[in-house]
Amino acid sequence: MKKVLSVLLFIDIIGFITGFFLKNSNPNKGHLIIGLSLLFLMFIVVPLFLFMRYSKKQGSDFIYKKKEETH
Repeated sequence: MKKVLSVLLFIDIIGFITGFFLKNSNPNKGHLIIGLSLLFLMFIVVPLFLFMRYSKKQGSDFIYKKKEETH
């Protein structure tokens, strides 16, 4: 899963770089590629990363539990 995520991130970075280079010669196509790369990053790569990172953790580990004070 980690390698798949790395490959997807690499493809996305290549898309960003391509979009920025194309923006100089053809602004409409450049903006389209940058936008698609951003959508791919936000809706595919980030959720996969979060799933991979937190799938094996307990949800109770992330909840703040106030300690009871005894006097």
